[in-house]
Amino acid sequence: RDDVIVALVTALKNADDNVRRTAVEALGRIGETGATDDVIAPLIAALGDEKVSVRVSACEALGQIGEKAATDDFIAALLTALWDKEMYVRAKACEALGRLGGKAATSSVMNELLRIADFLASNSLKNILVSASSLSKIDSNTVSKLFNFWNRNALQVHNIPLEKIIQAFSDSKIVEWCSIIALHALRRHYAVTIVDQAIIVYGNSEPVKCDMPCHALRDQLVHVFTEQEGLAFHAYNGQGCGEGQ
Repeated sequence: RDDVIVALVTALKNADDNVRRTAVEALGRIGETGATDDVIAPLIAALGDEKVSVRVSACEALGQIGEKAATDDFIAALLTALWDKEMYVRAKACEALGRLGGKAATSSVMNELLRIADFLASNSLKNILVSASSLSKIDSNTVSKLFNFWNRNALQVHNIPLEKIIQAFSDSKIVEWCSIIALHALRRHYAVTIVDQAIIVYGNSEPVKCDMPCHALRDQLVHVFTEQEGLAFHAYNGQGCGEGQ
């Protein structure tokens, strides 16, 4: 197997672009379980090939390798490819980023996809938001932009679990998540009960409970829920007093 990889990497230096493209495609088929630096580094380098077909194939190959093998350099190279002069390369870079799951759930990736804002970029952003196990590493500026994305793309974000968004707010303490939580709960026709510092979401087969780490975060959610017309929620404090709509 190592001999095969060496031969394919050597073929990436061939003068014939068809040979280079075929070698890139073969390296992509190795998949995430066999993707080492010896495979990934040449594919990243192929993103700078003079031929469009080779650059396109390199984007596709990196997408095939997937989340488990994705490194910071890997993702940075795909972000650079989003600025390629050829539209087809940019499109394939978008698609590849959308296949990286939680590894792509970063502010830098999301800001680039939000900047492009076409169908492919929006679909890749949706794939990242749905498949990522956590959204807690996103900065406040990006979360603000995500609210606008949520507002315009109801179908794209429909399958994102509300508890994932609540957990991102709890972990990051970024208040901008609150507006997304309220909007998402309203659109999914969820009912929300807040008991002291616990957020209980009704609407799935079983209620989902998320604990806030402090009263300040709980109060921020209560404020936003109060302002969200049409949202069914009720909040109780530790003394049994309630508020809601």
